[in-house]
Amino acid sequence: MGKRMYRFRLTKIMVLFAVLFFCLPMIVFSFFSYSVFQENIEKRVSEYSLLLTKQIETNLDLKLGEYKDLIIQIIRDPDIVKEIKTLKREKADVVGNPRLSTQIVQYISVAPEFKSIAFLSREQYIKSIFVWNDMSLREEVYDATVEGKNLFQWFGQRDQTYRDSFGEHSESVFSMSKGVWDFTSGENLDTVIVIDVSASSLADICNKIIAKDLPLSWCIVDAQGKLQFSSGNFLDIKNIDEIMEYSAYKDRENYYADGSFEGHDYLVSSSKLEVNEWRIITLLDEKYIHENVVDSEKPLMAALAVILAAMMAGIFIMIKKVIYPINNLAKVMKGPVGEHQLDYPQEISSPIEEISVLYHSYNTMMQEIDRLIQEVYEKGEQKRIVQIKALESQINPHFLYNTLDTIKWTALIQEGKNAAEMASMLSKLLHISLSGGNEMIPLKNEVEHVKAYVGIQKYRMDIEFHVVYMIEEGTEDLLVPKILFQPFVENSIIHGFKKGTKGMIEVLAFLSDDALILQVNDNGVGIEEQKMSSLKTNRDKGKRFSNIGIYNVRERIRLICGPGYGVKINSKVGYGTNVEMKLPVRRQEEDVQIC
Repeated sequence: MGKRMYRFRLTKIMVLFAVLFFCLPMIVFSFFSYSVFQENIEKRVSEYSLLLTKQIETNLDLKLGEYKDLIIQIIRDPDIVKEIKTLKREKADVVGNPRLSTQIVQYISVAPEFKSIAFLSREQYIKSIFVWNDMSLREEVYDATVEGKNLFQWFGQRDQTYRDSFGEHSESVFSMSKGVWDFTSGENLDTVIVIDVSASSLADICNKIIAKDLPLSWCIVDAQGKLQFSSGNFLDIKNIDEIMEYSAYKDRENYYADGSFEGHDYLVSSSKLEVNEWRIITLLDEKYIHENVVDSEKPLMAALAVILAAMMAGIFIMIKKVIYPINNLAKVMKGPVGEHQLDYPQEISSPIEEISVLYHSYNTMMQEIDRLIQEVYEKGEQKRIVQIKALESQINPHFLYNTLDTIKWTALIQEGKNAAEMASMLSKLLHISLSGGNEMIPLKNEVEHVKAYVGIQKYRMDIEFHVVYMIEEGTEDLLVPKILFQPFVENSIIHGFKKGTKGMIEVLAFLSDDALILQVNDNGVGIEEQKMSSLKTNRDKGKRFSNIGIYNVRERIRLICGPGYGVKINSKVGYGTNVEMKLPVRRQEEDVQIC
């Protein structure tokens, strides 16, 4: 026995080799490289973004700490305290004097971002230079500071209008306040100092750092996440909760997290200020990170492209020298074989020994096949014709629909209206029964199915009966397993009514306790107790209850909808039968493979 030859196609081997050892590893490497590189870039950018945010927080703390120190200096100044005591004796709502103004000016000259320094008591507004035109914030500032038990209080950005002897002007400011005491005597003056600071002082600190590095937008929020300050390019929101779940990070000093707003993803970095409960939050659009990853990957992609091109060139040369001659032989072998159709290739000289052997073997084989074909040609031809006829005799499923439609129109032309109507109802019944292979159909289709069945039976059965349909509004589009009503309606028609009596069948559908209830009721002869017992315990499942059978319906509901749903039958001999089917409420947009 000669050595058995392997029958692997060289073309497949070459392609498989190229895919497994070149293309696939390159694709995996590229994907892995991109994923690792992207993850690394995202981590570094996130850490750097948080670093910038912490730097802003540090600068803000320093600046706000300076403001706190100045407030302490002001309320510890005995001359200022003396003037406040003097002014509190006056009865006017708004009081002030030149001495107090002169003393306050020296502090404003040190901190030009201070736009106003005032003192509030429950009854008075003690001015230093400017007076609030709108006093609506006065009571809030006073109450919050007093309740704060001598702690600094902070109030977010607002537009404040001031007036003096020269007129009015508006400033965008934020405020800080603290209770005033006479530190010499320990007396509580029941007075609050409030300083309005230009909001641009905080904006300058934030913009100075951000403008040099990443394209970040920033905001400052209070403990509840409500925006107090923001850059001009920040999102149009009122609370940071619109971007992320702010409360989930409330106990963390510094963090970065993912956020989204109106379909855009953002990197959110946050750092808590030490001087108060405010936080500095920065946003970086994820597009920026992805664009940087793509730009950074371009050199690597170019190198991979060069390698891939070189690999493809090598494969092309291999195909030309090896695969192409083999493909020529394969084309001849796949061609039509028969009398005068054999094509013997010429013997060729090739540096590939296997190719020369293939051509020689093929020539020998084809000569032998030519002889054998002549002997079996007629027999083979007859067999081929029989196979074709068998295939042609298979009925296309659409043939049934076309045939029924033909019956309908032929009957109409011949004025056989009853036959046409029956054919139309049968076509509708079969069409709904098939339902494109779907097990679940809308309730309205199930009702149409039973109507078509009832219409046909009225022509076929010598029984007088009437069917009433009571379908609750809003249930028509709910999905139900198909062919539920028909078996029970059929049972009522065939077994429930006697000749000479008028039968009544009710078909109902309604919602009850988050379930869809279907009922078929009749006033027929009813079902005997022994028969009812066998139906309820499924002992009669091997017998036909109707075209499909009660066991079939019950099992389909159980398998499709689950054990909590099914069929209940109640009947009394001489009074009729009630069938109730309980189904889950399922709408068309839901997944209905399993209820």
